This record gives sequence, C-alpha cells and structure tokens, in this order.
Amino acid sequence: MNSESQKILSAINQLENNLLLVKEKSFEILGISSNYLGSCSKSLKIKEDKIQEFAEYIGMIPEDILKGEIDLKLIKKHLYKNQFMDLPEKYSKGAGSYISGIRTIYIYVNKTQGNKAAQEMIRHFNIPKKSLFNDNNKNNLLLVNDLFDYCILNFNFKRKDFIELAYSQYFEGERKAIFEIASSCTNIRSLLSMIVKNSNLYEMNFFYQLVEVSDKLFIIRSESRPNINDELSKINISSLENNFYKAKVIEIIPTLVGLPPIKVKPLKSLKQNGRQIIHYVINVL
Repeated sequence: MNSESQKILSAINQLENNLLLVKEKSFEILGISSNYLGSCSKSLKIKEDKIQEFAEYIGMIPEDILKGEIDLKLIKKHLYKNQFMDLPEKYSKGAGSYISGIRTIYIYVNKTQGNKAAQEMIRHFNIPKKSLFNDNNKNNLLLVNDLFDYCILNFNFKRKDFIELAYSQYFEGERKAIFEIASSCTNIRSLLSMIVKNSNLYEMNFFYQLVEVSDKLFIIRSESRPNINDELSKINISSLENNFYKAKVIEIIPTLVGLPPIKVKPLKSLKQNGRQIIHYVINVL
C-alpha cells in the first residue's frame, strides 16, 4: 500500500470515529471493497479521479487529505450544514443546550455499547442521526435528563461513565472552545472567571456569577434563564447524576491545562421568583 492510500484510509478511520460516517460509503466512492482491502491491502492503489471524488464528498481538497491534514470541523460543516433539528416539541421547547452534548453521549454509547444500541437509543427519542452533527441545533435539558436515565437503565451507566463523558465534552463537544481559551489561564481564579464569562459558548440555560471567598475557596452561582424555567420545572435538576456530571465537567478543566486540581460540590437547587438557583462550592486542593 502506498503512502497516499494509507493517508486516505487514515482519513476514513477518523471520519468513522469522530463523525460516525459509515466506512462502506467512503469505500464505494473510492472504488474499493472491504473484502479487497482485507486480502490485497499491500497492493492497494487508489485512482486519482476517485481521490478527487472522495475529496468533494467530504468537502476538502485532495492535497490536504494526502498530507494527512484532516479538518473534521470543516468536514462536519460541509456534510451536515443543511440537516436541521427535527426533535419532538417535548425536547425542543426552551432549548438552551447545544446539540453537541447529545452527540457526545451518542458517540460514547456507540463506542462502549455498539452501533445498534446507539441507534436504538436515538430512535427511542426520535432524534435524526444527522441532526446530531449540525452545531446550530439546540435541545432542552429535559432531553439530557432523559438520556441519562435511559443510559442508567439500559446500559448500567456508572460514575466512571459520567466522568468519561465529561472529559469527552472538551474534545468532541462545544466545551472544546472553553478548553482552548482555558489554556491561557495562569491560575484558578482566572480560569473560573473565564468559565463564567464565556459560558454562552457552550450553553444558554443559566446565567453564572463567580464569588471569590478566598484564594482557595470560590462559589459559582447559576440562575436559570427566563425562557427555560417552564422546562426546568419538569426536571429533577438536583438528581445525583446531574449533580455529579456537572461537578465533574467543572473539575476536569484545571487538569487539562496544568493548573492545581479543584473539588466541586453542588448544593441543592433553590427556587426564587420562578427561577432555579444552584450554587457550586469550589475548593482548590
């Protein structure tokens, strides 16, 4: 197998792992079969016109593919830009969460439970697979809550699964933007300030405020936005899973950028003037 063919097959693997594109579709465009690939891989040479066709399919230029420079964000935008959300009203009303959070759960289930289980899960909630990859789409917190319940019931999700999901958010979800900004922070205070200031980059459910008690103790106050209050009333937002997951999402950031670890403890939610208030107590270890 020549180096060009290796680069193309590497690209196909990246597309399958990150965007869940079926390999067979790419093989079909390239004019090769999976059987041939298995038995004659050493002699595989892909025709130039087929490489061009494959490049057009994923929205890249052949030269970049052959250099191994695969821009997944660009490809995702090219493939899914016209796939609009088609959620039941139950999950679209009061939407303030970017669909990437649901995509991360789907990808995790696909990797740990298999493609069939992942497909059955999104069918259960009437979610079109392609809609998961349009970053303009939004869902409400009720869908997140129901997905967590489904995963616990059907896949026996444990705390380690929620921790791995939280990590995945920074590499596959909207919080990737926060991770990139966090890299410039030099201490916990600046990091937490950055999280609060840029919260709209990864969700539009809450307003956040940072209170500094000392250099080792902080509190993040979150207050639900008016447009989601009706939907929040249907969710047990103080459930063990929600609390643990949100705490881990915050705890993980310092470990990713080389800052001291923190411990996050969410307090039970309160209601004030129809809004949900949650405080997160943060200790620097």
